[in-house]
Amino acid sequence: MELTLDKEKLTNDSVDETMLDLLKSVIGQANEKIEDNDIGRALLFFTVRIANTWRSIRTLRNNTADAEGFTVDAGTLLRAMFDAYLQAEYIVHEPNLADQLASDYLEFEHVERFKSMTAVMKHENSLSEHLKASPKRTAGEARINTEYDRVKSRYFIRKKRADGTIKVGPATRNTWHENNLAEIARLLGKEDEYDTLLRNFHGCVHSSPFAVRSGPMLAGEHVVDWASTIAARVAKLNVDHHNLRISEIYTSILSVLCKPYF
Repeated sequence: MELTLDKEKLTNDSVDETMLDLLKSVIGQANEKIEDNDIGRALLFFTVRIANTWRSIRTLRNNTADAEGFTVDAGTLLRAMFDAYLQAEYIVHEPNLADQLASDYLEFEHVERFKSMTAVMKHENSLSEHLKASPKRTAGEARINTEYDRVKSRYFIRKKRADGTIKVGPATRNTWHENNLAEIARLLGKEDEYDTLLRNFHGCVHSSPFAVRSGPMLAGEHVVDWASTIAARVAKLNVDHHNLRISEIYTSILSVLCKPYF
């Protein structure tokens, strides 16, 4: 029994190391091609995030003896990975929209900075008092406000009034994309994946009683395999966008891992 487990671990480690090398190769090549390329930069952001989360899931699996001890956390991380994948796929789904969507994603950083600053500075606590007393405050706030004013109109909330007219702004969205994630999945033709897979992990994020009590529909030994399919999809977006040169074995791996779930 002990020998079987060791052989199984060796097989898992070998497969995982190959996947890790693939991700490193894609990230390294893509990083050399992103200058003045918003689409490439956005895809690289998502790929780095997903690759690091893949490593975290692998770490959980390899260092937790019982599946009950890590599958809810793995579900939370898989939810984050799938969220990032859908955003990346959304950016490139229509070639004529990709540049604008990638720019929308990257420029949303200024909305996040403004909202974070505003939320913190309205309070009277040790952190806010420290920031308010900083000699860099005036210049920093001015810079954040300037950048926010420059981009905010892209992200104004639109609300339909009773008379049928649309109220635009001045409040801004909490996400760079106007559609919610379920709508994006539907737009991409992946509603079945969202409903069958992604929705299953919502409770892991929010500590729902069902998720905490029963865990996700996820076997502990398969969490890295599942994470690898998501990572492969985003890696392939980079390969296709940049026309990256990867080895034959990496091409074969992506071909297998990127097949539809259903």
